[in-house]
Amino acid sequence: MTIAPYGGPRPDTAAPGWHAHLALDVVLALETDPERGLTEAQAQQRWERYGPNTLPSAPSPGWRQVVLARWRDPMAALLTAVLVVCLLVGQHATAVLVALLVLVNVGLGARQELLAQKASPRSAICRCRRRASSEAASCPSYRPTGWSPAT
Repeated sequence: MTIAPYGGPRPDTAAPGWHAHLALDVVLALETDPERGLTEAQAQQRWERYGPNTLPSAPSPGWRQVVLARWRDPMAALLTAVLVVCLLVGQHATAVLVALLVLVNVGLGARQELLAQKASPRSAICRCRRRASSEAASCPSYRPTGWSPAT
């Protein structure tokens, strides 16, 4: 592995990914400017050539699968076991309380996961010295020739 002047791996080596390189090396390889960013014309050209900045993804699980997965969580499983024991020993008031705890635990966990699935990733962008935030998919992807980090 070749070491860059400031200690990071050089882009001409087979590094594990973009994150393993010095920021300046990545900026130079991507043919951009860290202060000014891309012009709108450059961004449009890259969009047309490389497409959106997205990763292929599997379909998200439905709410039933999410709830079942949350029920298999160790805390929910433990609370369910406590619920069964409470019912077996006749502690019905405690069983109701534990059942409510299980439902809250599973419900909040599933809700959080479903909201996270709907979230749209955002990217910080720089266009003509203006910094902004945009949906990641609306930013152009870029694959420079001669330098493709191993995936």
